[in-house]
Amino acid sequence: MGNKKLSFLFVSIILVLFAGVNLEAAKSIKFFVLNPPEQILENVKKIAVLDFVDVKNYSRSDDGEKAADFIISSLLNKHRGIHSVTKGILGTIIGKELPGKTFQHGFTTDFYTIAERSRINKIIKEQNFSHSGLVDGKQAAELGKILGVDVVISGTTELTTEKKRYHYETKKGKKVYYFKNEATATLSMRIVRVNTGNIIGQKVATSTVIEMADKKPMDVVREGAINSAASDLVFYFAPSFRLQKIKFQVLKSKQYKNDGKKAIKFLERDELAKSLAIYTSIVDEDPYNHKGIYMQGVLYELACNYDKALERYNMAYQIYNESKDYHNAIERVEGQKALWKQLNKIGIQMTVMDLSLSEEEITDAGKQKVKLKGNSKIRIPVYASLSKGEVIMKVPGGISLEIISKEKDFYKVKLITGEEGYIHIKNAK
Repeated sequence: MGNKKLSFLFVSIILVLFAGVNLEAAKSIKFFVLNPPEQILENVKKIAVLDFVDVKNYSRSDDGEKAADFIISSLLNKHRGIHSVTKGILGTIIGKELPGKTFQHGFTTDFYTIAERSRINKIIKEQNFSHSGLVDGKQAAELGKILGVDVVISGTTELTTEKKRYHYETKKGKKVYYFKNEATATLSMRIVRVNTGNIIGQKVATSTVIEMADKKPMDVVREGAINSAASDLVFYFAPSFRLQKIKFQVLKSKQYKNDGKKAIKFLERDELAKSLAIYTSIVDEDPYNHKGIYMQGVLYELACNYDKALERYNMAYQIYNESKDYHNAIERVEGQKALWKQLNKIGIQMTVMDLSLSEEEITDAGKQKVKLKGNSKIRIPVYASLSKGEVIMKVPGGISLEIISKEKDFYKVKLITGEEGYIHIKNAK
Protein backbone atom coordinates (compact mmCIF):
# COMPACT_ATOMS: atom_id res chain seq x y z
CA MET A 1 0.00 0.00 0.00
CA GLY A 2 2.85 2.31 0.89
CA ASN A 3 4.51 1.76 -2.49
CA LYS A 4 1.26 2.52 -4.31
CA LYS A 5 0.91 5.80 -2.43
CA LEU A 6 4.49 6.75 -3.28
CA SER A 7 3.95 5.88 -6.94
CA PHE A 8 0.78 7.95 -7.03
CA LEU A 9 2.56 10.88 -5.38
CA PHE A 10 5.44 10.67 -7.88
CA VAL A 11 3.07 10.59 -10.86
CA SER A 12 1.13 13.53 -9.41
CA ILE A 13 4.30 15.56 -9.00
CA ILE A 14 5.38 14.79 -12.58
CA LEU A 15 1.97 15.87 -13.92
CA VAL A 16 2.17 19.12 -11.98
CA LEU A 17 5.67 19.72 -13.31
CA PHE A 18 4.56 19.05 -16.87
CA ALA A 19 1.74 21.53 -16.37
CA GLY A 20 4.37 24.02 -15.25
CA VAL A 21 6.32 23.45 -18.46
CA ASN A 22 3.33 24.34 -20.64
CA LEU A 23 2.59 27.39 -18.55
CA GLU A 24 6.20 28.49 -18.72
CA ALA A 25 6.36 28.00 -22.47
CA ALA A 26 3.34 30.25 -22.90
CA LYS A 27 4.67 33.05 -20.72
CA SER A 28 8.28 33.57 -21.72
CA ILE A 29 10.76 33.29 -24.56
CA LYS A 30 14.40 32.20 -24.37
CA PHE A 31 16.91 33.52 -26.88
CA PHE A 32 20.51 34.70 -27.05
CA VAL A 33 21.40 38.36 -27.15
CA LEU A 34 24.74 40.10 -27.39
CA ASN A 35 25.77 41.23 -23.92
CA PRO A 36 28.17 44.02 -23.04
CA PRO A 37 31.32 42.82 -21.28
CA GLU A 38 32.46 44.01 -17.88
CA GLN A 39 35.24 46.01 -19.53
CA ILE A 40 34.56 47.35 -23.03
CA LEU A 41 37.75 47.82 -25.06
CA GLU A 42 37.15 51.07 -26.91
CA ASN A 43 38.69 51.52 -30.35
CA VAL A 44 40.26 48.05 -30.34
CA LYS A 45 40.35 45.93 -33.51
CA LYS A 46 43.63 44.01 -33.35
CA ILE A 47 44.74 41.87 -30.40
CA ALA A 48 47.89 39.92 -29.54
CA VAL A 49 47.51 37.08 -27.03
CA LEU A 50 50.78 35.91 -25.46
CA ASP A 51 51.30 32.44 -24.07
CA PHE A 52 50.43 32.44 -20.37
CA VAL A 53 53.15 31.15 -18.05
CA ASP A 54 53.19 29.15 -14.84
CA VAL A 55 52.94 31.43 -11.79
CA LYS A 56 55.44 29.34 -9.80
CA ASN A 57 58.46 29.21 -12.09
CA TYR A 58 57.61 31.73 -14.85
CA SER A 59 58.62 29.25 -17.52
CA ARG A 60 56.55 28.37 -20.53
CA SER A 61 54.35 25.37 -20.04
CA ASP A 62 51.66 23.43 -21.86
CA ASP A 63 49.08 24.91 -19.49
CA GLY A 64 50.04 28.45 -20.45
CA GLU A 65 49.95 27.66 -24.16
CA LYS A 66 46.56 26.01 -23.77
CA ALA A 67 45.22 29.05 -21.90
CA ALA A 68 46.24 31.28 -24.81
CA ASP A 69 44.86 28.73 -27.31
CA PHE A 70 41.47 28.68 -25.58
CA ILE A 71 41.31 32.50 -25.41
CA ILE A 72 42.12 32.80 -29.11
CA SER A 73 39.67 30.03 -30.02
CA SER A 74 36.92 31.80 -28.10
CA LEU A 75 37.70 35.15 -29.76
CA LEU A 76 37.46 33.49 -33.20
CA ASN A 77 34.12 31.85 -32.38
CA LYS A 78 31.46 33.30 -34.67
CA HIS A 79 28.64 32.76 -32.14
CA ARG A 80 30.44 32.97 -28.83
CA GLY A 81 28.18 32.05 -25.92
CA ILE A 82 25.35 30.45 -27.90
CA HIS A 83 24.61 26.89 -26.82
CA SER A 84 21.72 24.44 -26.87
CA VAL A 85 18.85 25.16 -24.49
CA THR A 86 16.83 22.66 -22.52
CA LYS A 87 13.12 23.14 -23.00
CA GLY A 88 11.32 21.65 -20.04
CA ILE A 89 12.30 20.57 -16.56
CA LEU A 90 14.60 18.14 -14.80
CA GLY A 91 17.35 18.73 -17.36
CA THR A 92 17.33 16.27 -20.24
CA ILE A 93 15.24 13.67 -18.39
CA ILE A 94 12.00 15.38 -19.30
CA GLY A 95 13.27 18.44 -21.16
CA LYS A 96 14.26 18.57 -24.80
CA GLU A 97 17.55 19.96 -26.09
CA LEU A 98 16.93 22.67 -28.70
CA PRO A 99 19.51 24.71 -30.64
CA GLY A 100 20.03 28.15 -29.11
CA LYS A 101 18.65 30.97 -31.26
CA THR A 102 19.23 34.69 -31.61
CA PHE A 103 17.27 37.40 -33.38
CA GLN A 104 20.44 39.47 -33.90
CA HIS A 105 20.95 38.07 -37.38
CA GLY A 106 23.89 38.95 -39.57
CA PHE A 107 26.20 39.56 -36.62
CA THR A 108 29.10 37.37 -35.52
CA THR A 109 31.42 37.64 -32.53
CA ASP A 110 34.67 37.02 -34.42
CA PHE A 111 35.21 40.75 -35.02
CA TYR A 112 38.75 41.01 -33.58
CA THR A 113 41.83 40.41 -35.70
CA ILE A 114 44.22 38.13 -33.78
CA ALA A 115 47.99 38.28 -34.24
CA GLU A 116 49.60 34.99 -35.31
CA ARG A 117 51.18 33.05 -32.45
CA SER A 118 54.23 32.06 -34.50
CA ARG A 119 54.96 35.70 -35.32
CA ILE A 120 54.57 36.73 -31.67
CA ASN A 121 57.00 34.06 -30.47
CA LYS A 122 59.46 34.92 -33.23
CA ILE A 123 59.51 38.61 -32.28
CA ILE A 124 59.83 37.82 -28.57
CA LYS A 125 62.86 35.68 -29.38
CA GLU A 126 64.42 38.18 -31.82
CA GLN A 127 63.93 41.20 -29.54
CA ASN A 128 65.02 39.21 -26.49
CA PHE A 129 61.88 40.21 -24.56
CA SER A 130 61.50 38.60 -21.16
CA HIS A 131 58.40 36.49 -20.71
CA SER A 132 57.32 36.67 -17.11
CA GLY A 133 53.62 36.18 -17.53
CA LEU A 134 52.04 39.56 -16.76
CA VAL A 135 54.05 41.67 -19.21
CA ASP A 136 54.68 45.25 -18.06
CA GLY A 137 53.24 48.18 -19.96
CA LYS A 138 56.50 49.31 -21.59
CA GLN A 139 57.41 45.89 -22.91
CA ALA A 140 53.85 45.25 -24.13
CA ALA A 141 53.83 48.60 -25.94
CA GLU A 142 57.10 47.80 -27.73
CA LEU A 143 55.93 44.34 -28.71
CA GLY A 144 52.51 45.61 -29.78
CA LYS A 145 53.95 48.31 -32.04
CA ILE A 146 56.06 45.74 -33.88
CA LEU A 147 53.01 43.46 -34.26
CA GLY A 148 50.76 46.36 -35.30
CA VAL A 149 48.05 45.57 -32.72
CA ASP A 150 45.95 47.77 -30.44
CA VAL A 151 46.26 45.74 -27.22
CA VAL A 152 48.44 42.97 -25.84
CA ILE A 153 47.03 40.31 -23.53
CA SER A 154 49.34 38.40 -21.20
CA GLY A 155 48.86 36.35 -18.08
CA THR A 156 49.79 33.56 -15.71
CA THR A 157 48.36 30.15 -14.90
CA GLU A 158 48.19 28.22 -11.65
CA LEU A 159 46.89 24.65 -11.69
CA THR A 160 46.12 22.30 -8.84
CA THR A 161 44.99 18.71 -9.39
CA GLU A 162 43.85 16.00 -7.04
CA LYS A 163 42.51 12.47 -7.36
CA LYS A 164 39.94 11.98 -4.60
CA ARG A 165 38.65 8.68 -3.30
CA TYR A 166 34.98 8.29 -2.38
CA HIS A 167 32.92 5.32 -1.25
CA TYR A 168 29.37 4.19 -0.71
CA GLU A 169 27.91 1.26 1.18
CA THR A 170 25.82 -1.43 -0.47
CA LYS A 171 22.71 -2.86 1.17
CA LYS A 172 24.85 -5.68 2.52
CA GLY A 173 27.22 -3.18 4.18
CA LYS A 174 30.06 -3.61 1.72
CA LYS A 175 32.08 -0.48 0.90
CA VAL A 176 32.52 0.25 -2.79
CA TYR A 177 35.26 2.75 -3.69
CA TYR A 178 35.42 5.05 -6.68
CA PHE A 179 37.66 7.95 -7.70
CA LYS A 180 37.14 11.45 -9.07
CA ASN A 181 39.65 13.66 -10.83
CA GLU A 182 39.52 17.29 -9.71
CA ALA A 183 41.38 20.19 -11.34
CA THR A 184 41.32 23.89 -10.44
CA ALA A 185 42.71 26.49 -12.84
CA THR A 186 43.40 30.09 -11.85
CA LEU A 187 44.23 32.43 -14.75
CA SER A 188 45.39 36.02 -14.17
CA MET A 189 45.13 38.31 -17.19
CA ARG A 190 46.38 41.80 -17.96
CA ILE A 191 45.37 43.90 -21.00
CA VAL A 192 47.76 46.68 -22.08
CA ARG A 193 46.92 49.37 -24.63
CA VAL A 194 49.83 49.65 -27.05
CA ASN A 195 49.75 53.37 -27.88
CA THR A 196 49.89 54.42 -24.20
CA GLY A 197 51.40 51.45 -22.37
CA ASN A 198 48.55 51.70 -19.84
CA ILE A 199 46.83 48.69 -18.31
CA ILE A 200 43.19 48.96 -19.36
CA GLY A 201 41.92 45.69 -17.94
CA GLN A 202 42.80 43.04 -15.35
CA LYS A 203 40.92 39.91 -14.45
CA VAL A 204 41.43 36.76 -12.39
CA ALA A 205 39.26 33.75 -13.26
CA THR A 206 39.13 30.49 -11.33
CA SER A 207 37.36 27.33 -12.45
CA THR A 208 37.12 23.85 -10.92
CA VAL A 209 36.17 20.75 -12.91
CA ILE A 210 35.38 17.40 -11.29
CA GLU A 211 34.84 14.20 -13.29
CA MET A 212 34.73 10.46 -12.64
CA ALA A 213 38.30 9.16 -12.97
CA ASP A 214 37.27 6.08 -14.97
CA LYS A 215 35.51 8.25 -17.55
CA LYS A 216 37.83 11.24 -17.97
CA PRO A 217 41.60 11.17 -17.31
CA MET A 218 43.25 13.99 -15.36
CA ASP A 219 44.70 15.62 -18.50
CA VAL A 220 41.21 16.06 -19.94
CA VAL A 221 39.85 17.40 -16.65
CA ARG A 222 42.82 19.77 -16.40
CA GLU A 223 42.13 21.11 -19.91
CA GLY A 224 38.45 21.54 -19.05
CA ALA A 225 39.33 23.74 -16.06
CA ILE A 226 41.68 25.89 -18.16
CA ASN A 227 39.09 26.21 -20.93
CA SER A 228 36.36 27.27 -18.50
CA ALA A 229 38.56 29.91 -16.83
CA ALA A 230 39.75 31.19 -20.23
CA SER A 231 36.11 31.62 -21.34
CA ASP A 232 35.45 33.76 -18.27
CA LEU A 233 38.41 35.96 -19.19
CA VAL A 234 37.09 36.47 -22.72
CA PHE A 235 33.60 37.30 -21.43
CA TYR A 236 35.29 39.99 -19.28
CA PHE A 237 36.39 42.11 -22.27
CA ALA A 238 34.65 40.79 -25.40
CA PRO A 239 30.93 41.09 -26.21
CA SER A 240 29.39 37.61 -26.16
CA PHE A 241 25.96 36.10 -26.55
CA ARG A 242 24.19 35.34 -23.28
CA LEU A 243 20.92 33.53 -22.71
CA GLN A 244 18.08 35.99 -22.23
CA LYS A 245 14.63 35.18 -20.92
CA ILE A 246 11.84 37.69 -21.38
CA LYS A 247 8.49 37.28 -19.68
CA PHE A 248 5.34 37.85 -21.68
CA GLN A 249 2.52 39.98 -20.38
CA VAL A 250 -0.71 38.00 -20.79
CA LEU A 251 -3.77 40.07 -21.68
CA LYS A 252 -6.53 38.85 -19.37
CA SER A 253 -9.37 41.21 -20.23
CA LYS A 254 -12.17 39.52 -22.18
CA GLN A 255 -11.93 42.12 -24.92
CA TYR A 256 -8.32 41.32 -25.83
CA LYS A 257 -7.69 37.85 -24.34
CA ASN A 258 -8.04 35.91 -27.61
CA ASP A 259 -6.05 38.49 -29.58
CA GLY A 260 -3.28 38.31 -26.98
CA LYS A 261 -3.11 34.51 -27.22
CA LYS A 262 -2.90 34.70 -30.98
CA ALA A 263 -0.13 37.32 -30.81
CA ILE A 264 1.89 35.11 -28.47
CA LYS A 265 1.50 32.14 -30.84
CA PHE A 266 2.88 34.26 -33.67
CA LEU A 267 5.75 35.35 -31.42
CA GLU A 268 6.59 31.74 -30.46
CA ARG A 269 6.74 30.89 -34.18
CA ASP A 270 9.14 33.83 -34.71
CA GLU A 271 6.54 35.67 -36.79
CA LEU A 272 7.35 38.93 -35.04
CA ALA A 273 5.74 41.29 -37.55
CA LYS A 274 2.35 39.56 -37.33
CA SER A 275 2.53 39.55 -33.53
CA LEU A 276 3.36 43.27 -33.52
CA ALA A 277 0.40 43.98 -35.83
CA ILE A 278 -2.00 42.48 -33.29
CA TYR A 279 -0.51 44.30 -30.28
CA THR A 280 -0.49 47.55 -32.24
CA SER A 281 -4.21 47.18 -33.06
CA ILE A 282 -4.89 46.57 -29.35
CA VAL A 283 -2.92 49.65 -28.26
CA ASP A 284 -4.59 51.76 -30.96
CA GLU A 285 -7.95 50.88 -29.41
CA ASP A 286 -6.71 51.14 -25.81
CA PRO A 287 -3.74 53.61 -25.56
CA TYR A 288 -3.35 52.93 -21.80
CA ASN A 289 -3.06 49.15 -22.17
CA HIS A 290 0.40 48.92 -20.57
CA LYS A 291 0.68 45.17 -21.12
CA GLY A 292 0.11 45.58 -24.85
CA ILE A 293 2.60 48.46 -24.96
CA TYR A 294 5.19 46.36 -23.10
CA MET A 295 4.73 43.50 -25.56
CA GLN A 296 5.30 45.95 -28.42
CA GLY A 297 8.59 46.75 -26.69
CA VAL A 298 9.46 43.05 -26.47
CA LEU A 299 8.98 42.63 -30.22
CA TYR A 300 11.01 45.73 -31.04
CA GLU A 301 13.75 44.49 -28.72
CA LEU A 302 13.81 41.09 -30.45
CA ALA A 303 14.07 42.92 -33.77
CA CYS A 304 17.04 44.94 -32.37
CA ASN A 305 15.16 48.22 -32.79
CA TYR A 306 16.30 49.44 -29.38
CA ASP A 307 15.12 53.04 -29.81
CA LYS A 308 11.52 51.96 -30.34
CA ALA A 309 11.80 49.24 -27.68
CA LEU A 310 12.99 51.79 -25.10
CA GLU A 311 10.20 54.16 -26.08
CA ARG A 312 7.57 51.43 -25.55
CA TYR A 313 9.08 50.19 -22.27
CA ASN A 314 9.27 53.73 -20.88
CA MET A 315 5.65 54.33 -21.84
CA ALA A 316 4.50 51.10 -20.16
CA TYR A 317 6.49 52.02 -17.03
CA GLN A 318 4.93 55.51 -16.93
CA ILE A 319 1.46 53.96 -16.96
CA TYR A 320 2.30 51.23 -14.43
CA ASN A 321 5.53 51.83 -12.54
CA GLU A 322 5.07 48.96 -10.08
CA SER A 323 6.21 46.32 -12.58
CA LYS A 324 9.78 45.03 -12.12
CA ASP A 325 9.58 43.54 -15.61
CA TYR A 326 9.14 47.00 -17.12
CA HIS A 327 12.01 48.45 -15.08
CA ASN A 328 14.31 45.54 -15.93
CA ALA A 329 13.44 45.86 -19.62
CA ILE A 330 14.45 49.54 -19.62
CA GLU A 331 17.82 48.72 -18.01
CA ARG A 332 18.38 45.80 -20.39
CA VAL A 333 17.78 47.87 -23.52
CA GLU A 334 19.83 50.81 -22.26
CA GLY A 335 22.71 48.35 -21.82
CA GLN A 336 22.27 47.17 -25.41
CA LYS A 337 22.30 50.76 -26.70
CA ALA A 338 25.52 51.49 -24.78
CA LEU A 339 27.14 48.32 -26.12
CA TRP A 340 26.30 49.06 -29.74
CA LYS A 341 27.51 52.64 -29.37
CA GLN A 342 30.95 51.19 -28.56
CA LEU A 343 30.77 48.52 -31.28
CA ASN A 344 29.90 51.16 -33.86
CA LYS A 345 33.20 52.88 -33.03
CA ILE A 346 35.10 49.85 -34.30
CA GLY A 347 32.98 49.55 -37.43
CA ILE A 348 30.50 46.89 -36.28
CA GLN A 349 26.98 47.73 -37.35
CA MET A 350 23.75 46.27 -36.06
CA THR A 351 21.06 44.88 -38.37
CA VAL A 352 17.53 45.94 -37.43
CA MET A 353 14.80 43.52 -38.46
CA ASP A 354 12.02 45.05 -40.54
CA LEU A 355 8.67 44.47 -38.80
CA SER A 356 6.49 46.24 -41.34
CA LEU A 357 3.61 44.36 -42.98
CA SER A 358 1.44 45.00 -46.01
CA GLU A 359 -2.22 45.94 -45.50
CA GLU A 360 -3.22 42.42 -46.56
CA GLU A 361 -0.79 40.83 -44.09
CA ILE A 362 -2.05 43.03 -41.25
CA THR A 363 -5.64 42.06 -42.04
CA ASP A 364 -4.71 38.37 -42.22
CA ALA A 365 -2.79 38.54 -38.92
CA GLY A 366 -5.88 39.86 -37.17
CA LYS A 367 -8.21 37.17 -38.49
CA GLN A 368 -9.55 34.68 -35.96
CA LYS A 369 -9.20 31.02 -36.90
CA VAL A 370 -10.56 27.76 -35.55
CA LYS A 371 -8.83 24.38 -35.70
CA LEU A 372 -11.01 21.36 -36.38
CA LYS A 373 -10.83 18.17 -34.35
CA GLY A 374 -9.54 14.91 -35.78
CA ASN A 375 -7.18 14.35 -38.71
CA SER A 376 -7.18 14.23 -42.50
CA LYS A 377 -8.76 10.76 -42.55
CA ILE A 378 -12.13 12.05 -41.38
CA ARG A 379 -14.49 14.57 -42.98
CA ILE A 380 -16.49 17.21 -41.14
CA PRO A 381 -19.68 18.66 -42.67
CA VAL A 382 -19.98 22.37 -43.43
CA TYR A 383 -23.62 23.46 -43.54
CA ALA A 384 -25.23 26.12 -45.69
CA SER A 385 -27.26 27.40 -42.72
CA LEU A 386 -27.78 27.03 -38.97
CA SER A 387 -30.59 24.54 -39.58
CA LYS A 388 -28.05 21.84 -40.48
CA GLY A 389 -29.85 21.22 -43.76
CA GLU A 390 -27.75 21.35 -46.89
CA VAL A 391 -24.10 20.29 -46.62
CA ILE A 392 -22.08 22.46 -48.97
CA MET A 393 -18.76 20.68 -48.37
CA LYS A 394 -17.04 18.11 -46.18
CA VAL A 395 -13.60 19.23 -44.99
CA PRO A 396 -10.78 17.18 -43.41
CA GLY A 397 -10.18 17.27 -39.67
CA GLY A 398 -7.09 18.95 -38.25
CA ILE A 399 -7.20 21.99 -40.55
CA SER A 400 -7.68 25.64 -39.54
CA LEU A 401 -10.45 27.81 -40.97
CA GLU A 402 -11.00 31.55 -40.80
CA ILE A 403 -13.85 32.53 -38.45
CA ILE A 404 -16.29 35.10 -39.75
CA SER A 405 -18.57 35.02 -36.70
CA LYS A 406 -19.88 32.80 -33.92
CA GLU A 407 -23.61 32.17 -33.96
CA LYS A 408 -25.30 30.01 -31.33
CA ASP A 409 -23.55 26.59 -31.41
CA PHE A 410 -21.89 27.23 -34.76
CA TYR A 411 -18.86 28.95 -36.22
CA LYS A 412 -19.45 30.72 -39.50
CA VAL A 413 -16.27 30.03 -41.48
CA LYS A 414 -14.68 30.90 -44.80
CA LEU A 415 -13.66 27.95 -46.98
CA ILE A 416 -10.73 27.67 -49.36
CA THR A 417 -13.17 28.11 -52.28
CA GLY A 418 -14.30 31.45 -50.88
CA GLU A 419 -17.70 30.06 -49.86
CA GLU A 420 -19.05 30.63 -46.36
CA GLY A 421 -20.68 27.99 -44.20
CA TYR A 422 -21.35 26.74 -40.68
CA ILE A 423 -19.41 24.20 -38.58
CA HIS A 424 -20.82 22.91 -35.33
CA ILE A 425 -18.81 23.95 -32.29
CA LYS A 426 -18.46 20.31 -31.18
CA ASN A 427 -16.19 19.71 -34.19
CA ALA A 428 -13.81 22.53 -33.24
CA LYS A 429 -11.00 22.67 -30.70
